[in-house]
Amino acid sequence: SANGLHVHNSPEEAFIASGDCAFDKERLVKMLKVCEKPVAVGNIVLDDYRHVFRPDAQGDFSFYEAINPNEQYVVAGDACSGNGADYATLVALGKRSNKIMATYRAKADSDILAEKAKLLGGILKTAVVALENNSYGFHANLKLRSIYGNVYRQEKVDTDSGKISESYGWNTNSKTRADMLGEMKEDIRNGCIDLSDERIIRECLTFVKNLDSGKEEAQEGCHDDLVISTAIACSVRRRQPWEAPERPGQARKKAVIGDY
Repeated sequence: SANGLHVHNSPEEAFIASGDCAFDKERLVKMLKVCEKPVAVGNIVLDDYRHVFRPDAQGDFSFYEAINPNEQYVVAGDACSGNGADYATLVALGKRSNKIMATYRAKADSDILAEKAKLLGGILKTAVVALENNSYGFHANLKLRSIYGNVYRQEKVDTDSGKISESYGWNTNSKTRADMLGEMKEDIRNGCIDLSDERIIRECLTFVKNLDSGKEEAQEGCHDDLVISTAIACSVRRRQPWEAPERPGQARKKAVIGDY
């Protein structure tokens, strides 16, 4: 155009031209072109002690495929204040398929996020649930532990004493943040993860390196709650990969001493 500005034909092209994207942009744009609408949108409710999915166009859960009884899932999440600019999010990732099969995104307080995580984990055959335990997430994990059995425990080794301590949920600090984002970048670059949800892909495209602080984060005015949830899921999947179910009659592994 006459004023020297390049006119972008599509929002995808604008994305490719903007900012220093932390992820592989070309891969993301390819994903954006083929990503499909959810197969089901709705809510998960407890009905007579069973977790049941109820379709509802205004529901908070989006499913991108049917639940696979032979799959094992990781549910990862990021809490928020509920009344701020951020969203509370959950993603469910197949351990075998490395595909995001369901997402939750809403303005919700931490106790509500814990309830939703319990419902999603429950419908996915008691999937392991890893909620970030920083700030608002601390309360989300406290609540989750009181209502759900399979909460992720993160091990931390004390460099001085060598002692291992465990905490519930996922602690994001400068080291684990770099690790989890690095693992997610690798999965995207290698084309071995299916992000499924257009909102995740768009958040990835506006997740950039802040040139002032050097930190990788959402571009100003954008969100990264789904990016963080997905990165946690990628890390948990690596630490607790899919395990072949025991066949009937197969001997249980020898119990470790003290393991009754």
